[in-house]
Amino acid sequence: RSFSDFVEKYWLFAAVPLAAALLCFGFAALLRRIVGIRTRELKRTLENERRLRREAQEADERYRRLLRVGLLGQLSTMFAHEIRQPVGAILAYVQGLRNFCASGSLTPEMSEGVLAKINAQAERVSDIVERVRLYARTDAVDRITTDLRDVVDEAVGPFKRFEGKIILEPPASSEKFTVRVSPLEISIALHNLMQNAVDALASAGTADPRITIRIERTEERLAVVVSDNGPQLTQDEVARMTAPLHTTKSSGMGLGL
Repeated sequence: RSFSDFVEKYWLFAAVPLAAALLCFGFAALLRRIVGIRTRELKRTLENERRLRREAQEADERYRRLLRVGLLGQLSTMFAHEIRQPVGAILAYVQGLRNFCASGSLTPEMSEGVLAKINAQAERVSDIVERVRLYARTDAVDRITTDLRDVVDEAVGPFKRFEGKIILEPPASSEKFTVRVSPLEISIALHNLMQNAVDALASAGTADPRITIRIERTEERLAVVVSDNGPQLTQDEVARMTAPLHTTKSSGMGLGL
């Protein structure tokens, strides 16, 4: 009877720790279950992220391959556009040599000078070919540090036989215009601008045709400005200028600018 009295009197003190222990065990089991569920969900999430990352990389690679295929088509057209000038110059120099030979007026000095010009144009062709190959392989561009005036002078060289005037406005100071560029790319860009000016002046029959080239400095930038005294472009022509394959010339390809 004394034991039953003890239990009856103190059962609450025993039940509380027991209940607390049962709650702890139950909470621990629940916590393990929740942790297991969260762990499995985290694993699935990580697996999905890895899968999505792989799919994104594969899609990016496919996209880059498609871009490369399209780029190669553009490069082949660009090559055809840019190669015409040096090849045309070589043919003109060769024809000049033939004419001098036929007339018997060809001297060793003249021959050496013309051959040097042919060699320079052949090297330009080689540079253009290498540039197209570089673009096909990578987006990287080789740049060198040079004086922008030297690049401009080289670009103007082929136009010395232009029937009008080519005016190279001297800079306001004698400082060097040091830039880090691809000289070939800048030369090609300037050549296209000047060729457009020559063609526009010829087609319009402009009296006293003039092309002016000057270098301007604006804060940390340098600008090469090519202008002519030919007919002005309309607003519609200006708006269409940067559209690929658009041209106002019968023999143009719409790729220069």
